[in-house]
Amino acid sequence: LFAPVALKSDDPADKLQLADIYSSTEDFAKARETVEEYLKVKPNDVRAQVKRADVVAYSGGHEEALKLYAEARKNPAFARDLKP
Repeated sequence: LFAPVALKSDDPADKLQLADIYSSTEDFAKARETVEEYLKVKPNDVRAQVKRADVVAYSGGHEEALKLYAEARKNPAFARDLKP
């Protein structure tokens, strides 16, 4: 496989892509850390809020993930930005 490299970009969107890479290699701790860093910059980004819940669920934190999903659903952008 491959190992994620250190991110040197200032673009917050790159952090979400890096979180996807960490998730795909099952490094859920790093994936969560990276999403949390992104959410410090863009705390109302509903896609990132859902991604954080996904990462927590994948790592086995199902009860915490349910709380995070519920929190994300309260975001007014939830229905608008997460269309199927």
